[in-house]
Amino acid sequence: MLPMQLILVCLVGLAWWRAAARYRSHELSASEFGGWYLFWLVVGAVAAVPNLASRAAAAVGVGRGSDLAVYLAVLLAFYLIARTYLRLERLEHNLTKLVRDQALRDTASQEAPRADPGGTT
Repeated sequence: MLPMQLILVCLVGLAWWRAAARYRSHELSASEFGGWYLFWLVVGAVAAVPNLASRAAAAVGVGRGSDLAVYLAVLLAFYLIARTYLRLERLEHNLTKLVRDQALRDTASQEAPRADPGGTT
């Protein structure tokens, strides 16, 4: 194994360990952890056996394994950006609704009829 391969495999192991720690502390759901586990498993396999990427690229009609990795990375980045955008839109919608409801409650409590302390009408 080349030194770079060893470094990559160690980094993959560290990333997997970090994902497992986040799962144990309930920062990641089981499905999120499963996705990260699969991702790091593939990255580790390609780092340990670089020829796998070339064979996978040939199987899908891409010239080189590194090209396939770049294509997949771009697709993953676009997916994550879209997912983040949708989550941000949902958070903004929920925040707007929360602020609107609070403002209506505050206005209603200020307009509530007050008892006349003098007893006259």
